[in-house]
Amino acid sequence: MTSTTESGRWRAPVHCDGPGSRTQLPVLPLDETRESEAGILVQAYSDGNAALDAAHAGIGPACDALARTYWAADQAVERLHHFIRSGGAFRAHRQVHRIDQRHAADGPEDRRRRPWWARDRVVWPAVAVSACYDTVFLADILSQLLDLSGTAAYVSYLPGVGIAVGLVVTAWLLATAYARRRLRAERTLSRALFGRYFRRERKEDDLPWPMWGLAVLFGLGFIGILAVWARNRAVLSGMDPLDWPLDQLEYPIAGLLLLLTLATVALKVIAHNPYADDDEAARKAVTRVEKQTDELRAMATTKLAEHSVAWSALQQVLAGTSAQAERFVETGRARVLELRSARMVPGKPLVDRLTPLTAGLWPAAGEDGRGTSLVEQLRLHTEVLDYARELVAKHAPAGLETRLAAIDERLLTQLGGAEGD
Repeated sequence: MTSTTESGRWRAPVHCDGPGSRTQLPVLPLDETRESEAGILVQAYSDGNAALDAAHAGIGPACDALARTYWAADQAVERLHHFIRSGGAFRAHRQVHRIDQRHAADGPEDRRRRPWWARDRVVWPAVAVSACYDTVFLADILSQLLDLSGTAAYVSYLPGVGIAVGLVVTAWLLATAYARRRLRAERTLSRALFGRYFRRERKEDDLPWPMWGLAVLFGLGFIGILAVWARNRAVLSGMDPLDWPLDQLEYPIAGLLLLLTLATVALKVIAHNPYADDDEAARKAVTRVEKQTDELRAMATTKLAEHSVAWSALQQVLAGTSAQAERFVETGRARVLELRSARMVPGKPLVDRLTPLTAGLWPAAGEDGRGTSLVEQLRLHTEVLDYARELVAKHAPAGLETRLAAIDERLLTQLGGAEGD
């Protein structure tokens, strides 16, 4: 801007068109907007709302996944809750604790101890072998007495079932009676010969009293049979098998067969230990309960993790959709700012001339007869996201995590010996 004088006369300053000069555009009133700015804002909000509408294709499946995983996680946590509430873990561990307390003063020979060779995997095969041996021998005799042959000869094996049942019943009756007597008598604190002579005392944690009766009888019988057969081997060793006096071997053979049967019965008697059976049953119950608890908790944790992933995925979809729509609006706003900066009046803040981004476009008649400004019409239609946002707030995984933590605390309380509510 320059001023000139001609012939001593002063002229008013005028604008110069050239580099560095600013062309002053008309300044619009604050409640009006240029048509170009309105078009930019309309296009920006239109693009943003179009992005919101297009997001339905991704939001719908994400909402379905969230609802589905929440239901699965809720069911898994509820199943774990019902299982823990039933008190199965508490009862199983309490039973083991009571058994341990019962045998705390047993001393070196715990009453629950059972020899490895007297366990079920050894006893029952021995009973089956003994029964089968007697069955085959008896079947051969019956087939000859009844003159059975061919398929009919199999009938002679039927008594073998009775032999097996009788052997099991006999062994169980003897084992039960002997165990009840032995487990009580060997743990008494005092003992005397015939109830009055040579009284002796033992401490509670000492070894049990020896039970000589069955041990001596079985030992003498077994050694006696072996001694008889040792003599027979010495006598028959120099003879031809065809010349063996079989009539003289009837009783030794019968004794040997009887000894084998008695050995099977004795094995079952030794294996019978109600204390060991009770302890094994209690510990199996604990193992079973712990396995069920681990499976249910692993399922609840897995389902909760899947739900957390689905919840985060929907959050990301909503955040991305909202950001994309807002990006369109911000782009339009930036263009409006560029246009307004070109006609900015020096000394006046630009923010005073900035129409808010929620401004409307077409004036509507007001009570004063004048049209309303842009501030009341244009907006992003985020209602399409409202349902998803409500679903996110309602199905947040934090509630399930709190419930699972409470269940874990109750489980620890039960394992500690106090049953939870």
